[in-house]
Amino acid sequence: MAEKKDKTALLRQWALLDTIPTHPRKASVKELMRRLEAKGFAYTSESAGIRAIQRDLNTLSEYFPISLETRGNTHLWFWGSKSLSIQGMGPEVALALKMADSQLAHVLPGVTYKQLQPLFASAEKVLNNSANRLANWSDKVASLTRGPALAPAIINESVSDQVQAALLDDHKLKILYTPKHKSEAKEHLVHPLGLLDKDGVQYLVAVIDKVKDWGSPTPFAMHRISKAENTEIPSERDKSFDLMKYSEQTFGGYLVSDKPLKLELSFTPESAKHLLERPLANDQQSEIEEDEVIIKATVANTLELRWWILGFGDNVEVLRPKSLRNEFKNIAENLQAYYSSGAY
Repeated sequence: MAEKKDKTALLRQWALLDTIPTHPRKASVKELMRRLEAKGFAYTSESAGIRAIQRDLNTLSEYFPISLETRGNTHLWFWGSKSLSIQGMGPEVALALKMADSQLAHVLPGVTYKQLQPLFASAEKVLNNSANRLANWSDKVASLTRGPALAPAIINESVSDQVQAALLDDHKLKILYTPKHKSEAKEHLVHPLGLLDKDGVQYLVAVIDKVKDWGSPTPFAMHRISKAENTEIPSERDKSFDLMKYSEQTFGGYLVSDKPLKLELSFTPESAKHLLERPLANDQQSEIEEDEVIIKATVANTLELRWWILGFGDNVEVLRPKSLRNEFKNIAENLQAYYSSGAY
């Protein structure tokens, strides 16, 4: 019986270690108890559970680098930040880590990215001290995006930490948000569903608690959130919600209509070359003449399509559909008016 009791205590303590967050995130004893209960560990009462967990934490802190922060009567526990390294890291692993560094900064939770910094630093040292031919590979590849490279919007670090902590732990979030076309900030209690990045702008996708419209989550631009607080109150979530599907429907080209367009464009031969190599759609048809190339394809009816066509200037003419041709006719007439006014 004693052996079984000791084994149960050991399993509980291992489970407890697994539930403690890494700095800068922290969790109260009550929150840790909820996480243990979700793992199947039961207590006779809340007060008994809190006392037992506090005893376990005090014991474990003597052997593991877990730390305590006291705020009033609340005890917050967390794993202390510690150096990470890979002994014997070779140039291949170092190169993979260096190239991953530039891609992960905006998609990993901040706390996770910070924990990986020692690894990235170690990788840099390995490559700098290596005579291996892979050492200079990252200087021999590059990736560019279309259009001018806009500076990323500045996000408050505290806001980012609180948002990510609430997302990771499925907690309600209290935010102070200023919409794009308004000057006054408004407070919202929200159920966070995810983060998405669109053209360098990061959005918190969430459902406002007061409304609870699960079919129409709200995208909050992270740089317009001036204050955020992880309430540590469990949030709700529609199990059918798919962040990628939502992202494509909401931001995937800024849909004008669900109905696809039967597009027909006339390009100058030089401007159409890349479309012969990289088609607009699977059903693209190309008619190559001496002085023009006609491209026909079925495409999504989006604002981004219009911006893309405008980017070709007078090297393209919209032939069909008629509705889109009329849009571009109006744009051309407006441009004609702008540039013939003699204002400058």
